[in-house]
Amino acid sequence: MKSSFIFFLDDSGDLTNSISRPPAIYLTEASIGASSAFAPISSFPRHTSVRPSSTTELDAHKLVLVRHGESTWNDLNIFTGWADADLNEKGKGEALAGGKLLKDAEFTFDVAYTSVLKRAIKTLWIILEELDLMYIPIVNTWRLNERHYGGLQGLNKQETVDEYGKEQVLIWRRSYDIPPPELDESSEYYPGNDPRYANVDKADLPKTESLKLTEERFMPVWENEIAPAIKSGKKVLIAAHGNTLRALVKHLDNISADVIAELNIPTGVPLVYELDDDLNVIPNENGIAPLRGMYLGDLDDVRARIGAASFVLTSGTAERALEAAEKYALSNGWKVSIAISDAGGVPLLVKRCDGAFPASVKVAMGKAETAAQFCKSTAQLESAVNVVNGASRAALLSSPYLLMRGGVPIFLNDICCGAVGVSGVKPEEDEQVALEAVNYITSLISKL
Repeated sequence: MKSSFIFFLDDSGDLTNSISRPPAIYLTEASIGASSAFAPISSFPRHTSVRPSSTTELDAHKLVLVRHGESTWNDLNIFTGWADADLNEKGKGEALAGGKLLKDAEFTFDVAYTSVLKRAIKTLWIILEELDLMYIPIVNTWRLNERHYGGLQGLNKQETVDEYGKEQVLIWRRSYDIPPPELDESSEYYPGNDPRYANVDKADLPKTESLKLTEERFMPVWENEIAPAIKSGKKVLIAAHGNTLRALVKHLDNISADVIAELNIPTGVPLVYELDDDLNVIPNENGIAPLRGMYLGDLDDVRARIGAASFVLTSGTAERALEAAEKYALSNGWKVSIAISDAGGVPLLVKRCDGAFPASVKVAMGKAETAAQFCKSTAQLESAVNVVNGASRAALLSSPYLLMRGGVPIFLNDICCGAVGVSGVKPEEDEQVALEAVNYITSLISKL
């Protein structure tokens, strides 16, 4: 018999009043091995969006992993980790929308797994409510918790960047094996001070985690409980967190440490895997690399969400893009100033090349800010101002924005993630230099 997995992650909609209703059955980790704890095995429904390459869908087991919806701490821009933040309204809607995707595809399940954190638990409840499956057994395990962010947990992300620097924080967040600073045992966020972990060996409780350590913590519950359940024919739903799901797809798809560190799993999107009897992945032709399963829903939308979340325009990338633009300008004998901003128009890097007019620095920065904030090239804005009249034209001309050619936004799947501004030569030449930097950055994006 072939086996399949579906990874589910949450989307948007309204929460029903049943969110507070607990599931009818609760299982501990110890009870999961008993076959009597599970609902009877039934054939898994056909889902026409999934096209396995080497087996029929009726032969396949299916598992759904669900990344929880957005939490209240997302609103506050705080490192969450093992802190028990609740779902916000958007997150509740994400869970409901994900449940609707599964309902429309006629999925059903025998058992569900989740963490001991309420944002994952409530996501699961919402989905089970939508599927009318509140009665199936649920296994709560701390091994499915989010990655522990150590000493960063509970801190504002921007304040952390201000203190440690953007590059260092990105290393802690996105590297595979470099954890943040450890949490002190006296901290309110140390799990040893939380009664929900009273039965967990203190030596197993993390003070910080990298993705590698998260994977090592998660894999025992996969190997000893979830995988055997799937092999026995159970249809399994998992509601968990971004990093524990990354740990699992790393294992399933044999993804390298370098690649998994940059992988994003978007919320609200079911991801269908099909596995053979040894739980090896049967690739789906519609899979989005490096994953070999297939997301349900609009794949263009999924790609946009993956890309927008995964790409961060760092100062290092900006520096290399500026070098490419400067090289192009010098090859043409153009003396310019170049500015690269983030999505909010805040400068990441500014350089006045040899011989450029001093005033060109401020102009380049203004062009970058304008292009970023309007998500349009300054050439487009310049053309627009020439076709409006009266008060609108006066307002545009008196605004602090620079409506002159040479500012170009940087787009990732229709989402603006920054801009480049250039000044010093003819407007069309400024724009050519800016495009060199933009093309360098978009070439990097295409490799993600």
